[in-house]
Amino acid sequence: MALFFGSQLRALAGEWERYLSGTGLIGLAAVTWAVYGLAQKQLLLTWSSQAIMLCIYAGCSLAFGLAAQPSSLASLDAVAWLLLIFASANTLVAYGTFAAALEHWEASRVSAVLALTPLATLVFSKLAAALWPQQFESASVTPTAVTGAVVVVLGSLGVALGSRDR
Repeated sequence: MALFFGSQLRALAGEWERYLSGTGLIGLAAVTWAVYGLAQKQLLLTWSSQAIMLCIYAGCSLAFGLAAQPSSLASLDAVAWLLLIFASANTLVAYGTFAAALEHWEASRVSAVLALTPLATLVFSKLAAALWPQQFESASVTPTAVTGAVVVVLGSLGVALGSRDR
């Protein structure tokens, strides 16, 4: 983690409050994700993955729909519309496959696949910046940061997929 965030840590040396609040939010997100995965795994004992996802999507639609401003969609250009459609479809497919994976695999095996998400995010952000430089800013990722990301992902994979003989 220190390798990946090294340059950001130096830049944030004078802004510890922002850094700590951001780190706290990341920690909260990790705990929330773990609780979500474990809760869904337990719900799969009585409900199908499709029923669980329907409840989640319906609940989130109601919760976020109340704060939505549909009129802002009129100001989107073609690229923004394509990105919105892609993000929506990606969410449906990603969470649908996550639910299906939990139905068929151990939670630790599913988390091993999820460990690849940070690397995929880096790769796709670089790809988007290369394809549409006017729309996306290229992430400045140093070789040290890439090494750190790979080490973290390999560590996560090692823990999740480690020997079950213990």
